[in-house]
Amino acid sequence: MIDSNDLAPNAGRTTAHSGKHEKGCERVGFVGLGDMGGPIARRIAEKGFPLTVWSRRSNSLDALDPGTFTAADSLRQLGQSADIIGVCVFGDSDLQEVVLPPNGLLATMAPNSILVIHSTVSVAVCQEVAAAATLRGVHVLDAPVSGAREGAKRGRLTIMVGGDRDILRRVMPVFEAYGSVIRWMGPTGAGQRMKVLNNVLSFGNGRLASVAIETGERLGLDVESVVDVLSSGSASSFALRSLVEKLMPDPGFADHASAMVEKDTRIFQEMCRHAGVPVTALENLAVERIDNMTPHLGVNSSEAQS
Repeated sequence: MIDSNDLAPNAGRTTAHSGKHEKGCERVGFVGLGDMGGPIARRIAEKGFPLTVWSRRSNSLDALDPGTFTAADSLRQLGQSADIIGVCVFGDSDLQEVVLPPNGLLATMAPNSILVIHSTVSVAVCQEVAAAATLRGVHVLDAPVSGAREGAKRGRLTIMVGGDRDILRRVMPVFEAYGSVIRWMGPTGAGQRMKVLNNVLSFGNGRLASVAIETGERLGLDVESVVDVLSSGSASSFALRSLVEKLMPDPGFADHASAMVEKDTRIFQEMCRHAGVPVTALENLAVERIDNMTPHLGVNSSEAQS
């Protein structure tokens, strides 16, 4: 066990970074400067790695401090510019578009360079990318992350890695910039299997938290007090805190989260059927969560007590 304590030309600015990392001179590239990718890339730059990024939208570069990175004009240019490239995009089709030839990163990545898949995607697409990378002599690690944006900002992410353990050792100094728990899970695709299992358990916890709040209202309890007690007592969880702090106050964010839940649950179901794993309560709760991101409140508590 190894442990540790977007294809259009970029219209954004380019700011050069000339520093070298004290542990080596690996050049790092990054694609996907969104909710998670932005803070990850920022941590990489703060640790002094020479960083090159690419983004469809120039305003995504605002996630980084000027002078700490170089902005590539294209994915092909980024592929030529880095020894290790991390990709943190939404799903299967996004990863294929960003990575696969003729216009993706693999068209120009050098032999013995490393592609790191931080996205949560299907095992099949991970293996498709790995097969294409092998033709160029490029190594692939699937390394999805958990810990949310705050974990990325604090460098406290959990990173689940599938692929060659020797390649993981080479990437560890980069991973340690933003991860505090880094685990090798097995061969290519194993990181994705662990990530969707982790996510589906979180989705199930979130669904149960919603049901608990709904039940509290039906019992005639003050909803705000129900939330306070559940959040501070033995029933508290990451999923519950996310529910009451992010999803309930922000319906727009809840809609976005629902799309993620649907994607990851579908990947989990496909993975389980392929492995002959029967349907469990865990899967059923995750499926329920897709259309029930927040509690359905508004029941007349006096009717519930009559």
